[in-house]
Parts: sequence; structure tokens; C-alpha cells
Amino acid sequence: MAQEQNDKCGDCQHFKPKTDEKFFNCVAAIHAGIKYGMQVRADSRSCEAFLPK
Repeated sequence: MAQEQNDKCGDCQHFKPKTDEKFFNCVAAIHAGIKYGMQVRADSRSCEAFLPK
């Protein structure tokens, strides 16, 4: 559980911002089994769809 809390969106395979973008629009997010899109920064806490790079 502690490791899950340390996972950040910036460390996820889905996190692929364009050069010089401050935010990234992630369309792979999942929470409680429901998929949705969200705008994230590299230091945002990861969601259930987290896949390490």
C-alpha cells in the first residue's frame, strides 16, 4: 500500500506530455473501475491505471 501512494503520474507509461507542456491530458485514468480522462502534472498521484515506466 505504501508503494502505491508513492507512485506518481510522471512515472506512468501513460504519461507522455509534449515538449514544454506543464499539464498532460490523460485518457487512461481509472478510479473504482470507471475509466475517465483527467488533466495531470508529473507530480500528481497516480490512479488505478498506473503502469511503471
